[in-house]
Amino acid sequence: SPVVGSSYNSWWYYMDGATGKVLGKLSTPEANVAHNLALSSDGQLGILGSMSSPKQGKAGIAVIDVPSRKILRYMTFSEMVRPLTINHDASLVYVNVNDLIGFEIGDVKTGKMLKRFELPGDDWKGKGYSHGIGMTPDESEIWIADPVHDAWQVWDNPGDGRSPVYNASKIMKPTAGVEHSWLTMSNDGKLAFLGDSSVIDVKTHKEIAVMKDEFCR
Repeated sequence: SPVVGSSYNSWWYYMDGATGKVLGKLSTPEANVAHNLALSSDGQLGILGSMSSPKQGKAGIAVIDVPSRKILRYMTFSEMVRPLTINHDASLVYVNVNDLIGFEIGDVKTGKMLKRFELPGDDWKGKGYSHGIGMTPDESEIWIADPVHDAWQVWDNPGDGRSPVYNASKIMKPTAGVEHSWLTMSNDGKLAFLGDSSVIDVKTHKEIAVMKDEFCR
């Protein structure tokens, strides 16, 4: 049964994927602004992101056991959590947060934030934040939206995924620019689809197409 957000409320829905019928609700009072989520590939863990503020003592993520509908732990980051992604076994979560071009990494098992990764330089500070994050299917790269520079930035992600390294040579500047955005990659890792309508060749980091709607926008 799918887990579905509640439009910024303090609960999540369990729904029947075939009929859309609501099967139940899971309350997450300490992460009370339901927003983004990721589920582990085996369907056991849910990483439920909340646009709640640590300044108000609220957590940014609720980690749940999906089958039993139980909260395992909450996770708090430096600021309000925005888009997020997880690694292959859902042991690590990578999150965008307010006031940061970059991301933070959390250990899902312990609930602890491990490290903060900032775009080098100071010219972005106070001007915006990343709203878009994703990893290549082989987890060798982490892509981050950078609206301050109208770009997507890339960190190489060697080893166990806990020590990414910024790679300035891989910066991408899509035709459509970058604002609030999302990222989806094909399962074979060859193509990336950016919410700004750009299609990127992952190997070369080059834009190969720009999608348009029925009004050619």
